[in-house]
Amino acid sequence: MTTAAGITAVVDLVLQQPKQYQGFVPQEKFSMPDILRNRFGRYFAQGGTKDLSAEVVVTGKAGRQRRLTSTATR
Repeated sequence: MTTAAGITAVVDLVLQQPKQYQGFVPQEKFSMPDILRNRFGRYFAQGGTKDLSAEVVVTGKAGRQRRLTSTATR
């Protein structure tokens, strides 16, 4: 969840502001406040808890979740 939130927040910022982010964009170009205000980056915001992440997963808002197969448990 945390890896996906960081990646999708940055991608979402780029897609929302294509004129600001063109070509190679170093990570320093993205401000932390912009990321935390983003709809995906808000999962990192101070005060967030694991309960928020659990709610997202349980309600299915997190997308497909990996399921263990019988070969994975061997």
